Amino acid sequence: MKWYSNDSQIAWVCNALIEGKSISHADEFHAVNGWRLASIIHNLKKRYKWPIFTSYGESRIAYYRLGIVEPDKLEKPRSFKKWEAAATAPHSEPEPCKNQPSGK
Repeated sequence: MKWYSNDSQIAWVCNALIEGKSISHADEFHAVNGWRLASIIHNLKKRYKWPIFTSYGESRIAYYRLGIVEPDKLEKPRSFKKWEAAATAPHSEPEPCKNQPSGK
């Protein structure tokens, strides 16, 4: 069992906030099987200076959202930068397998 947030959890949280979503622990758990949302939010606020706001719903469930900011101006964690680069990289068509019969 891991006792820290993995790269996909951090990247998902960053992306969800940048997309303007209000997210809770349940959202993170269902999306990436994560359970460290408060820790990720804390690091984004303190270490990376993201303007994240917290509101509380029923049963004191915390919901996090990003304040008004230009996403390009945010300092981003390394794991999000890797995810962002992979998501925006051009994808090429796979080459056909040379060992397969052509079907003619």
